[in-house]
Amino acid sequence: MQPDYILCHFGELHLKGKNKIHFEHRLISNITDCFKKNNISYEKITRSFARLIIKTNDKKAIRYLPYIFGLSYIFPSVKTIATLEEIAKVSLKLSSKIKPTNTFKINTIRANKSHPSSLEINTKIGKMIAEHTKAKVKLDNPDCSINIQLLDSAYISIEKIPCLNGLPLGIEGRVFALIEDKNSLLAAFLMMKRGCSLIPVSFKDINLDLLKKYAYGFDLKLIRIKNIEEIESLSKKYGIDCLVSTQTLENFKDLNLNLTVLRPLIVYSQKEIDEKIDFIEKF
Repeated sequence: MQPDYILCHFGELHLKGKNKIHFEHRLISNITDCFKKNNISYEKITRSFARLIIKTNDKKAIRYLPYIFGLSYIFPSVKTIATLEEIAKVSLKLSSKIKPTNTFKINTIRANKSHPSSLEINTKIGKMIAEHTKAKVKLDNPDCSINIQLLDSAYISIEKIPCLNGLPLGIEGRVFALIEDKNSLLAAFLMMKRGCSLIPVSFKDINLDLLKKYAYGFDLKLIRIKNIEEIESLSKKYGIDCLVSTQTLENFKDLNLNLTVLRPLIVYSQKEIDEKIDFIEKF
């Protein structure tokens, strides 16, 4: 049984109160941009109970969605009617991947309180799967989790894929990013994670593939400059008054610009910076 829906859980968007709808719309726009740039087919994206539901059977969607800022987890899911009988049927089919030597647990999230209780579902489905697979229930760190989410319908998944969290790109406006080396690529990445779209500037041609991997919602284009003072004239042209710098406490200096200079690496040691660069390269 192949998943044909993807449930997307938000990260910080839950904290945005009445403004959350604007963040959600931006997130949907960025997902749409991601699908367009990577030729991913999908039928629709809907909102339900503080989640996004994407109807697609294109496997590339699972590959690229984790690169989108604003998502915390995605669940490739099978949709069914939210009755205990139908949930049991789908759960049993998905449990065919569980071996007798495995451990498992049932994790039910009941966003829609009109459905059967989480405890009732966990108990009954868990018992059926244990009898069917001969596997044992283990609540802490099992080999496999069957995730059941009750929204408008029931969505059942055996995969929970971590994403980047953060804020949707573009929700916090634009900044210039001075790109000189891998450290500055990390500084730019951290500002993107805070919802800023970038205009990268550099004294030389430099590979931006590491940033393009995560840049959905805007087009990342490098501007060559001869000296740092040129950024001030660019700020008037683009209406941007912030510059992202790669400086840390070890190489801090005043740039003497009429711009707000943002230094996201200021609190990190070089060892921590190297670890973060390694993470985003391998993610």
